[in-house]
Amino acid sequence: MGRIDHHSWAGRERHAAHRHQGAIARCKFRRERVARDSNELAATRSSGEHKLAGNFEQAGNRAPATLQKTGLPQVEYPPRSTPVAKELEGEWKGDYEMLGYTRHVSIKFANHPDGATADFVIVGRKHNVLPVDLVTQEGELVTVDSHETGFSFEGRLRDGKLTGAIRQIATETPLVLERAKS
Repeated sequence: MGRIDHHSWAGRERHAAHRHQGAIARCKFRRERVARDSNELAATRSSGEHKLAGNFEQAGNRAPATLQKTGLPQVEYPPRSTPVAKELEGEWKGDYEMLGYTRHVSIKFANHPDGATADFVIVGRKHNVLPVDLVTQEGELVTVDSHETGFSFEGRLRDGKLTGAIRQIATETPLVLERAKS
């Protein structure tokens, strides 16, 4: 469902953006893996009406499209990083084995005003610095996510160790992290 002008809209095509009443609304879409494949909706909204009408274009083809206002917006915001407990701040290290190779893991937590960040490094045959986009702590459970690479770590701080599992897409392996020695 497209979001337009603080209202929800639904129709045969689902994406649109709107500048102001009566103006042309345009939105281009690109698939992440196929940059040359784009979609475009060009539509207008008549004053006083609760609908957008225009054309949807994809791969050189054009089809008429109508979006109808259906109610209040239903926006789901992306999750945000949360602060982590003071005792988690700093660097944690551990090892796990996958496919016969030992992997060395380092996660370094830091708190900031807008939530925690983490440096997530896995060293096996290569040195991999994973881009972390989400760090959360809910009670004892700490999660570090790198959605771009499909890696995540989930664990709990117990007896001075961060005990949990590292996950790469569908493969989950136990991992125990200990505070790095200074």
